[in-house]
Amino acid sequence: MEVLTTVTDIIVARIWVPIERQVMYLFKARQNLRSMRNAMNELKNTRNDVKRKVDLAEREQLTCTDTVRAWLEKVEAEEQEVHEMVENFPSTRCLEGYCPKNCWLSYRLGKRVAKKLRDISELQSRGVSFSVIADKPTPDCVVEVHSTPTVGAEEKFLEVQNYISNDEFGIIGIYGMPGVGKTTILKKINNHFTEGIHVFDVVIWAVVSKEHRVGKLQRDIGEMLGLPWQETAGDDARARDIFKVLRRKKFMLLLDDIWKPLDMEKIGIPLPNSRNKCKVILTTRFEDVCTSMDSHKRTKVDCLGWNEAWDLFCQKVGGEIIKSNPDILSLAEVVAKKCSGLPLALITTGRAMASKKTSTDWKRAIDILQKSPVDIAGIDEKVYHILKFSYDNLPEDTKPCFLYCSLFPEDNPIEKEQLIEFWIAEGFLDGSQGIHEAHDKGYLLIESLVVSCLLETAGNQETQVKMHDVLRDMALWIASDCGKKKNKIMVEAGSRLTEASRVEFWDEAEKVSLMHNEIEALLEPPTCPKLLTLMLQWNKDLYYFSDNFFESMAVSLRVLDLSHTDIKVLPDSICILVNMKYLNLSHTKIIALPGEVRNLLQLMHLDLSYTLHLRTIPRDVISKLFQLQVLNLYQSYGDWERQDGGVSLMELECLKNLTSLGITINNSQALLRFIGSQILLEHTRRLQIWKCQDLPVVNISLQLGNMKSLQELEISSFYMLEELTIAGMTEGENWPLSSLEKLTLCNLPRLKLVQKGKVPPGCLQNFRGLDITYCHSLKNPAELLETGREEFHVPI
Repeated sequence: MEVLTTVTDIIVARIWVPIERQVMYLFKARQNLRSMRNAMNELKNTRNDVKRKVDLAEREQLTCTDTVRAWLEKVEAEEQEVHEMVENFPSTRCLEGYCPKNCWLSYRLGKRVAKKLRDISELQSRGVSFSVIADKPTPDCVVEVHSTPTVGAEEKFLEVQNYISNDEFGIIGIYGMPGVGKTTILKKINNHFTEGIHVFDVVIWAVVSKEHRVGKLQRDIGEMLGLPWQETAGDDARARDIFKVLRRKKFMLLLDDIWKPLDMEKIGIPLPNSRNKCKVILTTRFEDVCTSMDSHKRTKVDCLGWNEAWDLFCQKVGGEIIKSNPDILSLAEVVAKKCSGLPLALITTGRAMASKKTSTDWKRAIDILQKSPVDIAGIDEKVYHILKFSYDNLPEDTKPCFLYCSLFPEDNPIEKEQLIEFWIAEGFLDGSQGIHEAHDKGYLLIESLVVSCLLETAGNQETQVKMHDVLRDMALWIASDCGKKKNKIMVEAGSRLTEASRVEFWDEAEKVSLMHNEIEALLEPPTCPKLLTLMLQWNKDLYYFSDNFFESMAVSLRVLDLSHTDIKVLPDSICILVNMKYLNLSHTKIIALPGEVRNLLQLMHLDLSYTLHLRTIPRDVISKLFQLQVLNLYQSYGDWERQDGGVSLMELECLKNLTSLGITINNSQALLRFIGSQILLEHTRRLQIWKCQDLPVVNISLQLGNMKSLQELEISSFYMLEELTIAGMTEGENWPLSSLEKLTLCNLPRLKLVQKGKVPPGCLQNFRGLDITYCHSLKNPAELLETGREEFHVPI
């Protein structure tokens, strides 16, 4: 009997159960249809929740994961299919509603409904289990770089492209004299891979330059690979991280302007070969660099032939000028031939000649060219003589400004405003008529140098420029009287020095630039009675000078920059620099301003901004600096009007030549005194107000209404501040803060209300940024100022 039962169970399990399942597809079709519709509604709710999270993440510059995106697409498809199934399900039934009229059709639809119900349940389970909705976007596999149209380089570009398609050539070297167009070709190769599909997982562009650093190169490569930058990690650790990523990718690495052979293993670059089919393409001035880096293929870029050179020259001069006069046409050919087919010379010379409208101007230009020696040994000097023609055509007051740019490190962006301040201090720009007028002239001068291709835009194109390395070398050559006085200008900026070398050669120096190095102390006092300019900024570890370091330059020194150093105490000898005009101590750890600074009677520019440790400024020091035009104490000393003998705001009012002020105020008494000073309000460009605890309301428009020059305003650490009024003037009244570029609100925990009032149209045309941090009670911070701009940064 037990055996029979077992056999019966097997028969039921193997035969009847499948039959029952098929029958249920028919008779439970409507029940399953209702269940499917309910499950689909739940899935849609889950889908909406996930989409809200995705939208929020994308507003925070994150990217939806591929898994979540595929799930959302699948849900959309399922929704459409469910809708079609519901619409097509038969409604006619027989046997008092227990049996569908078309059994075969109902069976097929019932089976589809049951399967769809299982699919929906699976999607629902996946949707509610997502732990990661979005993550940081992956970098583009290739980033387009700015380039100019190539003239005469197409053939060389195609040649290199053929080498790239050959698996045997892993490392390809492009070499040639400076200014011949190597970088232009490399940029064209990079940008070619932005057009459609290519075989490389990633194309990386990096500029190496003369004084390259392994860390900087690793940072550039790491950014393209999406690797986080670890400041404290060593070069070896970063190399291992880069190698781990690159060895799994088919990469192309484009290295521009190599001066010395690179050890790719130290950087973390796997060696390209025919197996991994990766590529490294480099440009250099020297063929032996290609050889030392084991290039599988080398190609030389020569100067342009005459037809190509003439086309490029005419393009830069302008065809209308050349065709306007037969004499100019023949003279232009003479000038173009002097450039010897060098693209950089053709471009800069052509731009310089674009303003020459008469044959007399062209003849004078040819005379200048012919006076330059043509038989000087060394190709670089021949290039310099050609490029020097563009320099010779500059106005006389512009030439020293151009040469000054060579004091900065190679390939290093230069802040336009800082450059202009140096020019004023050096006397290249006349600041006696007003700092604002001098700055306006400086910006026009910079623009003229950019238009003349003697400077290039860099980084933030609105605020920074840089000098091409060939032009920088030429400028240093000119500044040293064309190499005759090699110690006149001493520049070792960005050379990774740990000590000031060659101090014994400073005796003839007029300008010394040691910025962007790793110098810790200056122990040996130099003998340099002619020194006018000393640049030591961005030596972050520099903390000590010998007491008599400045003695030999007591009468000569005009410009001294110690910014971004570790200086805490100034040496006594700094106070004997009686003809100093520019002193920059910003971003240092200086604790007290020595009373002897009052002896610097010629000082025109004193920068103490971001000296967060500065606690003492003695009375009657700043007021004695009668020539002071620029005083910057923004994010610095702010304890004015103390009763213990410290500096007062009245001293600043005594500075009759002051035209630009940056100031920090950290008490209510000083703030009221400041607001009541028409002179200080008029000249303030940067203002930080903080820790004025007993002010519940601030009305910027009324209390700071006369600050027509204010560019940057920070209000921070007002723990009692509840209301801030941005505007609110009467009809027809001029809005006072039309020059404002940046407003920062920080650590205002009780601030709830921002009253905007009426802001006249166009009054915020200079406004660039709004930063709000730790203002937790403030609602809708992005609506503070309605300017139509999108650049506001609001990190609550």
